[in-house]
Amino acid sequence: MPTTRADEALRRCRVVWVQVGERAPRAVWQVWHDGAVHVVTGPGEQELPGADDGSTASVTVPGATALAGRAAQLRCRVELLHPASAEWEAVVPLLAARRLNGADPGDLPARWAAEAAVLRLVPVS
Repeated sequence: MPTTRADEALRRCRVVWVQVGERAPRAVWQVWHDGAVHVVTGPGEQELPGADDGSTASVTVPGATALAGRAAQLRCRVELLHPASAEWEAVVPLLAARRLNGADPGDLPARWAAEAAVLRLVPVS
């Protein structure tokens, strides 16, 4: 479980840097919910190559200011959320509300279920 500092930083930030394997880190928008980072990837959404169910990723939480550097870095296990699961139902409305410059937020859950992946990045020790 992340430290209090990491938990607080993740609640405040909208974008984190995610590195999967040896790939370059990517900035992705996220929602911190129930002790994990949640992201949407796929067509029409942000891409996160290599982030598959069971893979691991490094999540860097930026500091509050450009001079603050990073607030935290977490090693995470990647989990795929399945449409209609309890986890999906809890987090997808939060993700849809945070999605900027997208289509109608009411249509996002159905499109994500059909075309994208909702991933849960769970911190591991």
